[in-house]
Amino acid sequence: MFNLFISYSENDKQSLKVPDFVEEIKTYSDFDRIILCETNRSKDSLCKCLNFSNNMIDVCIFFCSKEARDILDMCEEVNLAFNSGLEIIPIYQNFSDIFPIIRHKRGVKIAKNRFNPQYVAKQVIKIVRDGKEVI
Repeated sequence: MFNLFISYSENDKQSLKVPDFVEEIKTYSDFDRIILCETNRSKDSLCKCLNFSNNMIDVCIFFCSKEARDILDMCEEVNLAFNSGLEIIPIYQNFSDIFPIIRHKRGVKIAKNRFNPQYVAKQVIKIVRDGKEVI
């Protein structure tokens, strides 16, 4: 079981169907806790979550868009997650929208105007399970 941190831009919330994705990802039993972080990071920033051992984050999902890349707080969260060695999964429509530091990470590409929350959640779970397998 893992703790999941999901970060996105408020303007991407509807166009990338973040609430639908969150409802779908909740149907999987892989996560103990899901923390959502919108543009206003006064409540649940990644930095705050990592500062408390009982809220340790295992996996970070970043909904990547051109706008998201321009939000300083999101850039800081991506850098913090990367430098902390956390599992990072970018969700994006265009490869160029992924934050440069995480472009090499395994992510989920979503089709423009055909976002399927069930498919995206299934792909995210596959990445999480593949990354956490013990050999």
